[in-house]
Amino acid sequence: MKNLKVQLLALGLVFALAVSAQPLQKGQGNYHRGDKIQKEFKTEQFKGSLKGISNLTEEQQSALKKLQIAHQKEMLPLRNELGEKKAKMNTLQTAENADLKAINALIDEMSVIKTKMAKAKAAKHQAIRNLLTDEQRLQFDLHYSQKGMHYRKGYNN
Repeated sequence: MKNLKVQLLALGLVFALAVSAQPLQKGQGNYHRGDKIQKEFKTEQFKGSLKGISNLTEEQQSALKKLQIAHQKEMLPLRNELGEKKAKMNTLQTAENADLKAINALIDEMSVIKTKMAKAKAAKHQAIRNLLTDEQRLQFDLHYSQKGMHYRKGYNN
């Protein structure tokens, strides 16, 4: 009986190691890890948002790249700050005697950061649209409306 338990435990351990050793697919894993896979995914995601837009000129491509870099520079400190707040939230919520007032204050602070991030994203979206011709803008808008539908249906979760 003891031998059977040891064998089952060993089998479970081997299975767990095999599952965790599987390579990450693009879009999987922890976004905040900042590893090479996720950086490549974000770059491809940006390129993918411009897929299907025909006839981008060199000038447009250059302007879009500059826009993306500026946006990333703006978002990085906000993401870092949000990550710090999430870590602090975890500490507060798991404390022996949780301070609900401090938790609520931290939630408010996190909301302010998320609002700044959403506004920056909206500004980048409009700046991209302003760089495009009418035909390209239509293609861009169609891509984003379809992308949003996939997220709402849970395809990309």
